Amino acid sequence: METSKTERLHLLDSLIKNVSSIVFPHHCAYCGRPLEDGYFCEDCYKKLPFIEGNTCSICGCPIGNETDTCYECKNGFYYFNKNISACRYTSEFSELVHRFKYHNGRYLAKPFAEFMADRLREEDLPADYIIPVPLHPRKEEERGYNQSELLAKYIGRILDIPMLDNVLARDIYTESQTGLKKERRKENVQGAFSVKNRTIIDSKIILIIDDIFTTGSTINECSKVLLDNGAERVYSATLATGR
Repeated sequence: METSKTERLHLLDSLIKNVSSIVFPHHCAYCGRPLEDGYFCEDCYKKLPFIEGNTCSICGCPIGNETDTCYECKNGFYYFNKNISACRYTSEFSELVHRFKYHNGRYLAKPFAEFMADRLREEDLPADYIIPVPLHPRKEEERGYNQSELLAKYIGRILDIPMLDNVLARDIYTESQTGLKKERRKENVQGAFSVKNRTIIDSKIILIIDDIFTTGSTINECSKVLLDNGAERVYSATLATGR
């Protein structure tokens, strides 16, 4: 029996509503208050720990106005030129990030990427390509997605910068960096990454995307590998900083 025009429109409307329910959670990601659209209610949006004021010229963490470099960066060595972060990794915000990473909170990739894109516009960092920090294939299969790649895709679209997801690879299945001390974090990722397509990044400026900046060990190791394989400069952007 042929479907009438009215029935087809009803089916289309139902489909749009179903798709919308996937794209938007219809409740505030923080407090659960019902929403018509978006991800955060007005009250909770105001509570988001956006970084403002003076930040470290290397790692991007908030610092006082009396200096331009934090203590950690003054006493460290980094291959990347600069990192920027959109938010502070507070205990409350960490719960939201945990949902994004480990509990299929993929719908949060879009607003998180918008936060990061806003900061990147403010900093006006140059970039020829965006590259997400890769997960080991086994870990990505276990999780079902790479949260850094989701962020990178949205940021690439917003800022009109091509994303490369077939250049940087994670060859070693490492333990989670969470809970590891600084030196152990550095050891954990040494030799874990490789470049699979050197030609495309030759003499290019790369923007690495990751979720959290803590000690910078992961981003630093990725930057080293990219520079060793011909990249001109490397910057990075993360959703939040734990420094």
